[in-house]
Amino acid sequence: MRVVAVVVAIVLAAFGVSSCDRMQALVAASGTTPMAALQVAPGRAILVSGPLAFRGLPFFSPNALSGLVGEYALAPPAVGAQGPAAAGSGGGVPVLRTLTARVWFTHEPLYFGARWTRGALGRYTVYSSTDQVTSSVILAFTSDRYELLVELPSGTTAFHRFAMALADRFALFFSESATDADISFPAFVDYAP
Repeated sequence: MRVVAVVVAIVLAAFGVSSCDRMQALVAASGTTPMAALQVAPGRAILVSGPLAFRGLPFFSPNALSGLVGEYALAPPAVGAQGPAAAGSGGGVPVLRTLTARVWFTHEPLYFGARWTRGALGRYTVYSSTDQVTSSVILAFTSDRYELLVELPSGTTAFHRFAMALADRFALFFSESATDADISFPAFVDYAP
């Protein structure tokens, strides 16, 4: 785990990420702090879990589809969503209530039935649906080589910009992967809040 933390710190420093943001990513990478205590700035999503292998893609009838799954922490879009200052932060750094977005990658071609709506999101053609249990929004970005699904918290259309930025970054990660073992999700994604 220590090697992972060092690698994360080096990569984030190389991309000019501030020391505060590097610390947040290191805490997330170490898995030692609960998501509720994670400080996430508006316009930045931090990978807090994954990529992990999965079998059985949700949002479809029972299946044996496989791929990778991850989870991002996001700040709520509302300006008034800040909570009390972090205890011991020494200066009233606000702790934002974090929301989560889950993401799935698979090589398997998907069939989008009647519960999915085809539409445009920026330059992307996406399929969207709403989870009947959680009311979350699921966006499926399709390509000829993979499918990328993003589950966003309900009522947060502002996070569509996150989903588009993630799709852009993931396409780059995918194109640079020599083998399936090299495929990963970005450690952080910046987007216009």
